[in-house]
Amino acid sequence: MKPSFDSATHVYHDGQRRVPSVTEILRTMGIYSSYGFAEPHHKYRGSAVHAGCAILDLGGSPQLGPVPAHLQQVADEIVNGYWPAFTRFKERTRWQGRIWECPIVDPLRGYGGTFDSVGEMGDDIVLLDVKSGVLPEMVPIQLALYDLLIRNGTPTDENHPGLAWLREAIASGRPIKRMALRLTKDGRDTLFCETAKREDYSSPRWIAVANSILNVYAIRSQYGLLEKERTA
Repeated sequence: MKPSFDSATHVYHDGQRRVPSVTEILRTMGIYSSYGFAEPHHKYRGSAVHAGCAILDLGGSPQLGPVPAHLQQVADEIVNGYWPAFTRFKERTRWQGRIWECPIVDPLRGYGGTFDSVGEMGDDIVLLDVKSGVLPEMVPIQLALYDLLIRNGTPTDENHPGLAWLREAIASGRPIKRMALRLTKDGRDTLFCETAKREDYSSPRWIAVANSILNVYAIRSQYGLLEKERTA
């Protein structure tokens, strides 16, 4: 059965079966807040920042389309703050993304997700999560779930740009480091590689935690515990 992803609803399917996303699992399990996008402009900002970063990464010049009046301030912050911050990050770290936002579904584990980017930073291969808002303390679990997806899952589009490079990188056996990049409206970029307790994002511990969360989520789903919580 072919996996699929509906970008409008952000829903993943394994054939006819709907499967939860990485973010949905983390929120259901209490790892991430369940508020989602607190304000409508947060979704606009996140989508525009990510799209622009991908274009900048590939040598292009991003442009925003027509901007509603109520989003004009956010649009100005994106153009004058977030995007320049990403450019400075590239110059400072020699980062070069090789694949951006590829939806993947793991039919065996029953979940899907879309990582931000995998690329090269100097001699390292890096799985990078780009944040334009709050950086959750448990982002290493999110990154670990994406790491499992790129190794074990099936892309929804076999022709996704950069997919051949990603598969070659994985097959090479080179370690893939996991990092998070926080961009701010005032043009700052901060790269995170460890938690506040100095635990490396790339530690095998986070892969073990991610597997445990998937197992517990699957058990709760199998026994109807998730549905009971939603109707309580």
